[in-house]
Amino acid sequence: PSYIQLMISDNRYQEEDILTAINNFRNKDNKRYKSNKLIYANNLYFSNPVGAWSPEIFLKGKDVLILGTGPKAKDHRRALESFIKKNKPKVIALNTNELINQDLIDLRVASHPMRLLSDLEIHKKLPQPLVTPLSMLPEHYRQKLKDKDVFDYGLGLSKEREFSSFKNYCVIPSSLVLAYALALVISGKVNKIFLAGFDGYQPEDQRNYEINELISIFKSKFPNFDLVSITPSIYKGLIVKSVYGL
Repeated sequence: PSYIQLMISDNRYQEEDILTAINNFRNKDNKRYKSNKLIYANNLYFSNPVGAWSPEIFLKGKDVLILGTGPKAKDHRRALESFIKKNKPKVIALNTNELINQDLIDLRVASHPMRLLSDLEIHKKLPQPLVTPLSMLPEHYRQKLKDKDVFDYGLGLSKEREFSSFKNYCVIPSSLVLAYALALVISGKVNKIFLAGFDGYQPEDQRNYEINELISIFKSKFPNFDLVSITPSIYKGLIVKSVYGL
């Protein structure tokens, strides 16, 4: 229970993180469970970031579509699939998103250790390579992923507004998986960045502020890159275009 209390008192953790932690503790010997460093997932990434894979190999010169989990992606599924088939962007899905045809997804990204732990069995069954900071994760995570095609792109968290992408790792201002995905595509030297399924939350939801802040930092660091949402979105700083006109 003390681990859960720590998460509740720390505003970095969303309700879904806490529920994931509870679900993963249910079947463990909690008296001997020594993973407070995993609960405080950000602590893993305040060390020097390391990685072994370069996104440029996979993404250089390509358009990319980052696929979120908002309901609008599901509502416009057929149009999104037509857009992908017509324009042939590299499609990057966040976590275990399955809102479109699996054959159209090229990569998956996951960065939060607790979410990754929760989704491990699903990731092992999904056909796409997984991009995650593998070298920085605990050994038992790496063992569980040994039979999975994993691209090791490092992640460092900055206490400032830093947003930097390097060949094998990034330094970002937030543990949000969207931040990791954006750093990944910048490192990959992509052409255009499209988004889908980033609808936004209810007006009072704190997560809207976090993502708006992330987008603001991204735009200040990379002013030459437009973030074009092709499904409806309330986030500030995005250029919203209809998928049906593209």
